[in-house]
Amino acid sequence: MQSQFHSGIGHTIKLKDVDGQGQGLFATEDLSITDKVCSLGYPTMMAIGTEALPTTCYSCLTISSPAQALPHRGIEPLALKVCTGCHVVRFCNKNCQARAWSAYHKYECKIFRKCGWNFFPPHVVRAVMRIVLLQDKGVLPDEEWTQITSLTSHEDIIRESGPSNLTMMAEDVRFLAKSTMSLEMIEKLIFIMRTNQIELLTSIYGGIGSMVDPLLSKFNHSCAANVMVYRPHWTMSSGWMSSTELSEEERMTFLKVIPLRNLREGEELTISYHPPTSSVHERNAKYKENYYFECQCERCISDLKEETKLRVHQPDMTARFRKWEAQTRHNLQQLGLRSSAVTETIQSLDDIQSFLNTPSLYTTGTFPTACGALVGHSAGIRAFDQTLINCLRLYFLVYPYRFEGKHNPSDRRIMITLLEVFDALLAPSQDEVNDHQKSLQDLSARGLSRASLIYWRERICADLRRRLESSAAKDLLVLVKRWYEPTGEPTGVHGIQQEVAEEAMRTVLRLDESRWRDVLAACGC
Repeated sequence: MQSQFHSGIGHTIKLKDVDGQGQGLFATEDLSITDKVCSLGYPTMMAIGTEALPTTCYSCLTISSPAQALPHRGIEPLALKVCTGCHVVRFCNKNCQARAWSAYHKYECKIFRKCGWNFFPPHVVRAVMRIVLLQDKGVLPDEEWTQITSLTSHEDIIRESGPSNLTMMAEDVRFLAKSTMSLEMIEKLIFIMRTNQIELLTSIYGGIGSMVDPLLSKFNHSCAANVMVYRPHWTMSSGWMSSTELSEEERMTFLKVIPLRNLREGEELTISYHPPTSSVHERNAKYKENYYFECQCERCISDLKEETKLRVHQPDMTARFRKWEAQTRHNLQQLGLRSSAVTETIQSLDDIQSFLNTPSLYTTGTFPTACGALVGHSAGIRAFDQTLINCLRLYFLVYPYRFEGKHNPSDRRIMITLLEVFDALLAPSQDEVNDHQKSLQDLSARGLSRASLIYWRERICADLRRRLESSAAKDLLVLVKRWYEPTGEPTGVHGIQQEVAEEAMRTVLRLDESRWRDVLAACGC
């Protein structure tokens, strides 16, 4: 498999110096939200996360089982065959195995076999080790090596802080690869990986590892990013790189950069290095730790101003919310340790009602983290009512205020999870039947009837379709088409009026009427 490294940056963007930030990428023309910014090939410097290796093809990077709230739903199951050499990595077919073997796995296979699962290298070590092996064997293109080694590494800053586990990783790479490359160069590659890595994406189910791409590394950060990295749906099909049903351009494209809104000529293009749902202080702690900068984007400035205003004008509310946050954080830490922590965390989330008319409090604090944690935990124990409620909290109360673009990855993922939970409640599989009835009863006790669920399933499905159709991610309509069909329930308004269904949702979310109108307008559902 020859690396499809892109040395050019295309006609739509150009690299320019940015005051205080080195370089950045800028639009050379007006770009519509339905346009792509650029395309990128299969990454060379990448590694699948250890936990994702059993469910991911080691060649085409399609997945057999998505890491989502309801793993039995979604994509069709895919049987992967384990490598008979290392007994660690897996492939979806012989073609993928042959491509990976000739490109890189023949250099790694014996190393992986010697390590075994108990001592298997972490993904950063494996990503750097692959580059070292390919460079030592003389099969890495010179241009790609130059582009990668020219990336910002922050090695001077890291070295000044003294010995670290990054140096130990470099020693592990050199030992495992039996490399003649200098330890200093391998350390530099480790530093480059640490500074420039981004998620190795799936189309809709989140990340499965880490990767470095020289072009993506040139995009500067903003918590209000205007573009995003996006993996097209066809790259989730088994053996897509050799498919005769795809065009040559599609076979050469693993990722795209697409707009989150309309872009103007001369505008700097930015991506988000960290989800902006955490507080401005937590975000900047991450940026300082990993990237050695403090973000001063418009969102961070706005958050700091709002925080100061609340502290001055509503000190009692701010103090009470901080107390609530501390208790919720404690409950979250106890989720896997004691069963009562689930009930306590659910109760603490319900207790947030007094803060719901001040969204800047709960959108930037612990609230989004608590909701996200309970989505996964409650789905694992088949408490579908809590899974649904916490997905709804994110969809209505958090994401519209924190993410640019209605088709951003977080919004897409929460909407797809919502639709899967709706289906678990309305059209349960055989192994869900025993759990869905209790969840329906609990939701009904909160005011959300079965008719309301049917109504909101259809409405959120239409919202997802609308968002994708008006974006450069419209090819994902192929992946989500299964929700366009009804669940077998009556069509139309399903015997419930819009006003009744909306009132039921308002009651579940515990919002007053004016706040609910604001939420609906912000969500755009």
